[in-house]
Amino acid sequence: MSYAMREPCKHCGGTEGRLDTRNGQDCVFCIGCNRLSYNAPRAETGREVRRLRTRPDVKPGVRARILERDNGTCVLCHRSDVPLDVGHLISVDAGRKAGLTDAELYDGENLAAMCASCNSGLSSRPVSLRFAVALLRSRIAHREVAA
Repeated sequence: MSYAMREPCKHCGGTEGRLDTRNGQDCVFCIGCNRLSYNAPRAETGREVRRLRTRPDVKPGVRARILERDNGTCVLCHRSDVPLDVGHLISVDAGRKAGLTDAELYDGENLAAMCASCNSGLSSRPVSLRFAVALLRSRIAHREVAA
């Protein structure tokens, strides 16, 4: 199915593309050279716009504990100068495929402070195992210091 691109392809100048969804992102590929032209926002492609606020809410008390535990800093990019949300280390999609319950998915150990860019950037993928292990080691060390 042909998709009218909003701008000509930077590689070949073509104006017709095809829409392909990868990891939740709508990608527009040029039909002429088959190269990625741009990532299209869902508002442009007509798909339902996904917002972090449309997910089941994390209770305010849990959110406050997670943000405090993570020192008001995004666990992925370490920024503290941007608004933070609470995101899942094991994504809801991946967790459900693995058979996790909502209680397990929304448990504090699976939640972390994240800026909107990092949280949205993960899409439906979980964080890497290497990162999860490093984060858990950091949390354990923090608990030992606090005790």
